[in-house]
Amino acid sequence: MENWYENSVKALQLNEKAESTQQSYTRAVRMLTEFYDKTPDGISEEVVLDETTMAMDEAGFGKAHIAGNSLGGYLSLKMADRDRAESVAVSYTHHRAHETVLDLVCR
Repeated sequence: MENWYENSVKALQLNEKAESTQQSYTRAVRMLTEFYDKTPDGISEEVVLDETTMAMDEAGFGKAHIAGNSLGGYLSLKMADRDRAESVAVSYTHHRAHETVLDLVCR
């Protein structure tokens, strides 16, 4: 993905997001790209979940109490789906979180 920064800013401007929101979002994306050494289109949900699982394994955690907000809340639920959460606390979860909650509750 070339020019991800410019494309992100343009999309945020088209959605009439405030300057501070644009800066916060692009900073977060930049930090992710640097951490994973990939462009944004190479950082999938599965990559983040796999890295989190691997970090837990390396630290010796089978399960953990996980809390998350927004996308982090959604990812917390996905970690529970992988049976890696002792408990989960979420707030303002990602728009697809209800699907994960239903899957977990209906098991």
